[in-house]
Amino acid sequence: ILCYHRNKFHGVAMEEIVRLEQKRGRARPDSAEYKDSKQRLRILYRELKKHYYCQHIPREFNESTPPRARAGDEEEAGVGAVDGVGTTDQMGTELHQAAEPSMPASTEETAQKAADRLRHSLGGSATIVCILGGTEFRGPDSESLVKAFAGKFGEAIGSGVKFVTGGMPGVQEAFAKNCGDGSKVWNLLPVGQTSSYSAGTDVHGGTGLEERKTIFGLIGDIYITIGGGPGVSQEASAAHMRGAAVVPWMRTGGASCGMFNFPNSALQKSPFATRAQWSLLASMTADVEDSTKALVTIVQACIRREQITEIEHGAPSRRPAGSLPST
Repeated sequence: ILCYHRNKFHGVAMEEIVRLEQKRGRARPDSAEYKDSKQRLRILYRELKKHYYCQHIPREFNESTPPRARAGDEEEAGVGAVDGVGTTDQMGTELHQAAEPSMPASTEETAQKAADRLRHSLGGSATIVCILGGTEFRGPDSESLVKAFAGKFGEAIGSGVKFVTGGMPGVQEAFAKNCGDGSKVWNLLPVGQTSSYSAGTDVHGGTGLEERKTIFGLIGDIYITIGGGPGVSQEASAAHMRGAAVVPWMRTGGASCGMFNFPNSALQKSPFATRAQWSLLASMTADVEDSTKALVTIVQACIRREQITEIEHGAPSRRPAGSLPST
């Protein structure tokens, strides 16, 4: 976490240095703008040096004594500050605040609080659909299925639904890249990590993969599983145990067809599907378009039920662990 914050601070500070150097270059040496820029630069470089962010500091700012002890600083900086420019500590604090991500430290945040925070940031009334899948495609046509589903579903839903992935390659990447323009996709990653693809918006929760998995199992209303291994089974089990709707695309193999201790009850026909639709999710010979259409229809029915529950109770549904969605 410390390295993450340092890197963020370094990026903000260096952007500000470039801006100030350009501003100083356009000003006359005897102008207030020039002196203001120079003082700000001195403060920035001092902060960088103090925290070991920067080893290459220009000679004019590479000072070994405090600025107030140097001759001429009082005249130039007004005893440690120029009008509108804070002291070293003040400006350093401002930069750290600018670099700070909009979340509390993970070490002080429970998984449930992290899930609640993230739900609020995505829109408290939104229905969250989580995409679970392996980093590799197990079935011969799994990639085609994911791309078809992402495109069709991205077009079919409104703004009240958000998709969340774990920012992983494979199934989640294929979904994110093919779900419209990516504006409805959010990638949940551990603090300090980024997704491996430029689709959707990265959000953070947990200090490592296990914490992130726990949060992922708490954040969603509906979970769609595609292929996957033990990790997918673990997250699907956690979501299913607390009563979230889990829809496995069984024909894609792996955890989604019952391997790795995937919850057996989640493989039974959903109350939101007809027998024909559920069969299309499992059939290896069904046409890609027919199987995709069946999945979209089932998930849309789950979403409608979530939205009805929200209207009835005035808030997004939060079923306690072990409860099942009503038919």
